[in-house]
Amino acid sequence: MSEPVIRLSHYIAGEWLAVNGQEWTTDINPSNATEVLAYVPPGDATEVDRAAEAAYSGFERWRVVSESQRAEILHRTANLLAQRRQDITIEFFTKTKTVQIIVPALARELP
Repeated sequence: MSEPVIRLSHYIAGEWLAVNGQEWTTDINPSNATEVLAYVPPGDATEVDRAAEAAYSGFERWRVVSESQRAEILHRTANLLAQRRQDITIEFFTKTKTVQIIVPALARELP
């Protein structure tokens, strides 16, 4: 028996959007075309516009941050990801059944 396939929604501007409608797009595992990873709602112009506005707003805030502050933020983020990579990998990829592929790749890429 296979694991249940997850249903995702759009994440825009720090929030998960409610799914309106019954239409879903199938997200297929690129390494195994017979495996469904998740179902996702199709986006429309409203979601695209909202995501573009959120990205622009984020850029406007980010562009005034100094280079040294940006570097500090990115280094802190990288360190936190490296510290939690195993937990993150297991949480995210267990459902996609690609742990055996991703974990070795992460180990090669991260210090």
